[in-house]
Amino acid sequence: MIQRIQSVYLLLAGLASIITAWKQELENWVREEIYMQVNDWSSLAAAAVALITIFLYSNRKLQIKLGYLSLLLAIVSVTALNIEFFVINPGSHELTIFAVAHFFVVAFIILAISGIKKDERLIRSLDRLR
Repeated sequence: MIQRIQSVYLLLAGLASIITAWKQELENWVREEIYMQVNDWSSLAAAAVALITIFLYSNRKLQIKLGYLSLLLAIVSVTALNIEFFVINPGSHELTIFAVAHFFVVAFIILAISGIKKDERLIRSLDRLR
């Protein structure tokens, strides 16, 4: 389970999503806005799906589908962050490690999906040899 590189990527994506959601939650106490709520919930949902996907290592097809769902949620989170930075409050935010972590989430999920697909191809090739 954990020795597979995609499990590490999914774990890192989940942790980065939790960190970004935690930071956004602190900012929400200061001001309540819809796009921040979307960012929070999509970050937490992406983290939950990524962490659950780790334990489904015996069903790679389901892992790939859940990986794409997690990727979609992470992209929603990045979109909400971009709306906040560039449309609603341009110039009022600084780019922090928490904002950059959103992009790491997307990158880690993409790497995990490619690792899962690589495993699936390897298993299929071994099945043909039997």
